[in-house]
Amino acid sequence: MAGDVTCYSFHACKTLAAGEGGAAVTDDPQLEARMRMFAHQGLAQETFVPQVAGLNLRMSNLHAAVAVGQLRQVEIGLEARRQLWTRYRERLSVSEDVHLQRISAGITVDATGFPVRLGESRAHAVHLLKVLRSRSIEAKPGFGRLDGCRDFRAPILPVSVDLSERCIWLPLNATMTLLDVDYVCDELEDILRVGRGVREVPVFSSQSAE
Repeated sequence: MAGDVTCYSFHACKTLAAGEGGAAVTDDPQLEARMRMFAHQGLAQETFVPQVAGLNLRMSNLHAAVAVGQLRQVEIGLEARRQLWTRYRERLSVSEDVHLQRISAGITVDATGFPVRLGESRAHAVHLLKVLRSRSIEAKPGFGRLDGCRDFRAPILPVSVDLSERCIWLPLNATMTLLDVDYVCDELEDILRVGRGVREVPVFSSQSAE
């Protein structure tokens, strides 16, 4: 655990998936009591009298059962993801058009996904995503930036702006194979190879292919 509280997500795309929800852990008894109260509609367990403005954040028995089942085989899933992540690194490390995330020494990668940064503009990234999806590759855009949130009052964050506009996430999950990763890399390289201008690559739908 790092810090006073460590949070985990059990979203469907995460390493340990229960469909939705998550968990927060702490070794501070006072924080634990306060988090439990907040997650139980702000009610004190002894009296069931509201003490704080809380929410109903309790995990259902069904979701908990799924999480426990996933936990029993989490190491198997992690190893499968790391093998896929390593293949992506091997295939794309020599690309002139794709920049990979720098991983510092001593850092363990959870391999939840495989983000890459493109060397072109946002228009390039958006169109590339469309072409990849037309080839049955479920790539996703990078995360949005906080200074783009209406309720987050902050100056423009230029690095965050650049990353949010030029990063995409390539598919990575424990059900994939190394051949699947090779297919994604082959298609990505093929798209980027066309005149070094992905805007000229046509997007084919299932109807137009017929």
